[in-house]
Amino acid sequence: MSAAKVLFLHPAVLSCRKSEQIVQMLTGRRPRGFTLVEVVMVLVIVGLLAAIVLPQFGAIHDEGSEVFVRETLEGIATAAERYAVKNNNQYPSSMNALLLAVPPYISQNPCGTVTGGYSFTCTMSVAGYSITAMSVQHPTEIWSVTTGLALTKP
Repeated sequence: MSAAKVLFLHPAVLSCRKSEQIVQMLTGRRPRGFTLVEVVMVLVIVGLLAAIVLPQFGAIHDEGSEVFVRETLEGIATAAERYAVKNNNQYPSSMNALLLAVPPYISQNPCGTVTGGYSFTCTMSVAGYSITAMSVQHPTEIWSVTTGLALTKP
């Protein structure tokens, strides 16, 4: 019997579960490629995994930014407190006093710059200090630290 007669006599052959084996048996070669159903299923699975994972990357980035700004503010405040201990309870009058001391209390001055997505502003005097960090992307997110290591977060 020819392939045309088999398919004509048995129209359900194409919809059966082992249609690939039947095609291989009739044509003498294996079908190549993926079926549309297989491709769609892979796309659905990849889409579901992406929907689960992508929001977590945003949370990780936000957490990293929070750690960065907190560490920067606490680092400057700790340096100012150490300076005051060594200088008769007088705080540095400028960031340069912390940078130019030997050895320096801090290695870089973030004040007046945008670093890590935050704009830093520093007010220094011999009586105390105030340092703020405002998020560039979320201007209502303002962190601050004042004399005595009093950290305020949004």
